[in-house]
Amino acid sequence: MKKKAYTILFLISTFCNNICFAAYEPRGRGYDPNPPNIGLPEGREVFIGLLIGVLAIVIGQLLVRVKDNETLGCVGVLLHIVGVVALIPLIAWICAIGQIVLGIAIGVGVIVAIIALILSKKK
Repeated sequence: MKKKAYTILFLISTFCNNICFAAYEPRGRGYDPNPPNIGLPEGREVFIGLLIGVLAIVIGQLLVRVKDNETLGCVGVLLHIVGVVALIPLIAWICAIGQIVLGIAIGVGVIVAIIALILSKKK
């Protein structure tokens, strides 16, 4: 009997939730032409940083491997540093995506734990 009550409660809450989203969904375009600034760099900045970063790291690695000249090795290390700094916009996007995935994983874990708790109480 409790399973039927939980099922009905779940269906009612899902139905109400969908009605609320449908009622307050903005009409017209499906996207916002002026999205809010969330603090992440634009795609152009990430692409330019990726190009500069990869080229600087590759050239720096080639210069570090030169055994004859110590000055070139120092320049290679500096190019490694420049490459890592140029990759910061990409790292910001990767961290933001990781936070979203972690949040979803925690949410799913909480839901699974609640379902497991309900099922364990039932037995």
